[in-house]
Amino acid sequence: MEDHHLVFVVAETEAEARVLAKKKWPAEEVHVDGTQRIDKVDGYSILLQEESEKQDVFEVNSKYSK
Repeated sequence: MEDHHLVFVVAETEAEARVLAKKKWPAEEVHVDGTQRIDKVDGYSILLQEESEKQDVFEVNSKYSK
């Protein structure tokens, strides 16, 4: 059985994105089916701004994930 989740990462290249995505998955054998660069959502530009306190926390919002 295979389970799918969306994982968001910030990366310079697709190869780096795949490596970072795998690190967020708590399994030993994991693969990435695909990647997609996201610059805009529903007409809104995405702006990344570094926070002073770095937090590398991956949280699943149970409201949207089952």
